[in-house]
Amino acid sequence: MICIRVRGLIVFFILLATVGFCSMDSASSAEDGIPKSAREEYEENYADLSGVSTNELVSILFEYSYLSDVFAYGSGVEAFESLTGRCQIIQEIMSRTDCFDVVLNAYKEYMIPKHRIVRYSYSDAEHSISDINQMLENPILRNQIVQDGKVEAYVFVLENILFKSVSSQNKELLHQAIATKFLEKSDSEYFSASDSGLMLTSYVSSVTILTPADHVAVSVTFDSAQTSPNMAHWASILANYPGSSLLSWGYTEYNCHSYAWLKDLYPSLYQHVKLNWTQLNYFRSDSYYSHESSPSSVGRIVYWTGHSGIITNTYIANPYNHDIPEPKMTSKWNDGPIVNHYMSECPYYNSGVVPTYYYH
Repeated sequence: MICIRVRGLIVFFILLATVGFCSMDSASSAEDGIPKSAREEYEENYADLSGVSTNELVSILFEYSYLSDVFAYGSGVEAFESLTGRCQIIQEIMSRTDCFDVVLNAYKEYMIPKHRIVRYSYSDAEHSISDINQMLENPILRNQIVQDGKVEAYVFVLENILFKSVSSQNKELLHQAIATKFLEKSDSEYFSASDSGLMLTSYVSSVTILTPADHVAVSVTFDSAQTSPNMAHWASILANYPGSSLLSWGYTEYNCHSYAWLKDLYPSLYQHVKLNWTQLNYFRSDSYYSHESSPSSVGRIVYWTGHSGIITNTYIANPYNHDIPEPKMTSKWNDGPIVNHYMSECPYYNSGVVPTYYYH
């Protein structure tokens, strides 16, 4: 059985009614005895777009009825290449000299809705097929399902156009826009991890960040994706550390060093970067920081071999370690969750290594 919640009854969009289905009213023409599909006839309406501005093209793109075809392919690369190969709108946009600027502006301004128009809750797989068919026979529901699909697909296509048109001069602008948009995605039902494969579309590139005082240029790898870790695995690890408290599952694209050292310096970037040991040392040696061997205040960044975190309590009795006073800290456990824990209550603790505490 499918439980459906429809957020209001919206009529067909005028543009979709006049443009999206305009070619379907005419009989299919045949070439060499092979009839054209409704999609092919529809796409012929966009054969000549030379007189349309790039801004208008990007607006028209959202009304392109077959955007949701991207979900029919096994990979994001294949989906975009296939769609681009037959969509004159995308081809025309990518041929324009102002492509990147116009698409970036549209990408930043497009507000992803928080809630789907139609929601589905499956309780019986056998009944789901018939229920879906009934929904598709209802013109209003069918249109709403199309509109729902185009939200993810539109963002996906804009991102891929940007990936293809980015240059070294405007790469930083793209990184910032994508990082900001992922925060918006995380607050939307359309991009919940269980519903969207496109959320995991990954744009990997190098980006340069600067240390805070000495402005040393550090080249790091930027990964646009935000992939949830394996919760079952990490739950079994947390079970071994009863003094720990799970704060967030985090994402696999950043690590403990990025969390501790970049969160305040690069708030829109740190979740897309993994600092390795060499890159981390540029920050540890930066004149912006002083360091001490014992935490005199909360907020210190603590580092010992292979792990970084942020001090939340200077010294507090650890009931799981003979009530011995020790610092509490918040840290990201590798590419997994963010945890508040006693210093000794984590997989990376090594009593043979003296931690160093950094502050500004």
